[in-house]
This record gives sequence, structure tokens and C-alpha cells, in this order.
Amino acid sequence: MDSSSFVGNPGSLLTFLGRVRGDGRTLVRDPRTNTWYDLSHVAGYPAGVLAASVDAELAGTGNDLYVTVATADQVAQTRCTVFPAPGTGGVPAWPGNCRPFAVLS
Repeated sequence: MDSSSFVGNPGSLLTFLGRVRGDGRTLVRDPRTNTWYDLSHVAGYPAGVLAASVDAELAGTGNDLYVTVATADQVAQTRCTVFPAPGTGGVPAWPGNCRPFAVLS
């Protein structure tokens, strides 16, 4: 089962995409590199992910992309710094720019 989600910054050409592959890995596409980054190796990533959602705090001073994943019995979330671009300005490259997943429910 594949699941996908996207978020864009109004007035911007930046659209981040999130996708869960059939094998349970969650991928995020950074539009600045056109590369899909695998978040399934980020600490706390739950087994058996079925769906993902991406949301951003990009307006104003926000620099973060939130990636929420769901399994059959829990929801977990990570926050990834995306401004400045990962791998620049002191921000670690993908997926090192993401904090460990935290269980929300």
C-alpha cells in the first residue's frame, strides 16, 4: 500500500512530498534537489508504517517540515529542519536534519 502527501509554501515553488512505500519506508522529496530521502532510519521510526503526512511551519520564521506517520495502532512524528537547505548553513544533510520520531498516540 502506498500513501502520499504534500505541502507547499503559499507563493513559493517549494512543494515537499511525502510517500510511504509498500515496504513501510517513508520517503520525503525535497524540491530543491529533486531527491527522495528515506526517513525510515531516523531514530524512533515505527515498524509497520501504513501512511504518512507532511506539514510545514514555513511561513514567517518557520524552518521546519513535520512528517507524521501512522501504523495500525500508533501515530509518530518527526520534525526536519529544511531552511536553510539541509547540508548547508550548519543544517545536517538529509536525514540528519530530522529529530527522532516521537509517539503521539
